[in-house]
Amino acid sequence: MSKSYTPGLKIIERAQISKDRILPLSGKVHVNKNEQVKSDCIVASTDIPGNVQMVNIANQLNIDPDQTNSCMIVKEGEDVKKGQIIAKSKGLFGLFQSEVKSPLDGKIGNISDITGQTIISEPPLPIEIDAYLSGSVTNIINNEGVQITARGTFIQGIIGIGGEKQGMLKYIKEDVELTDDCKDSI
Repeated sequence: MSKSYTPGLKIIERAQISKDRILPLSGKVHVNKNEQVKSDCIVASTDIPGNVQMVNIANQLNIDPDQTNSCMIVKEGEDVKKGQIIAKSKGLFGLFQSEVKSPLDGKIGNISDITGQTIISEPPLPIEIDAYLSGSVTNIINNEGVQITARGTFIQGIIGIGGEKQGMLKYIKEDVELTDDCKDSI
């Protein structure tokens, strides 16, 4: 097996390693400064807004856009379930009423009397950030994340396949078959 080393890459024993763990949006930090954490400890979390879907209420009820709010059964900010009636036309003398059902589970975000459309947001998606390495919380970044510092060996590499992974580092000799004890190892 050939070995190669690319100039500029670092291998440092007993290095002080700092890693920023930052959320994509403002959220909640779950640890305190100087707290000792394990690599799998959730240090911060947030909710990413779900996808939105436009529902053309005026078109489906065959009304003018400025009548949209008066036909809505649910109001802005209310939760809705898929198939729930969200709007109903007045009809003709209470007869021949039309109704609009929600196409998804979500929350009513906006009702427009100008366009006749209603926005329904899907439920938010939770995002959790782990510490990534066992160490000490050296800095709190308000509502965004933390900085973790630890002592270890720093090995810089070039290859990366997929997202972040954690596991025990195992050394395997050449021409040795991988076994079940290698599962979840690096």
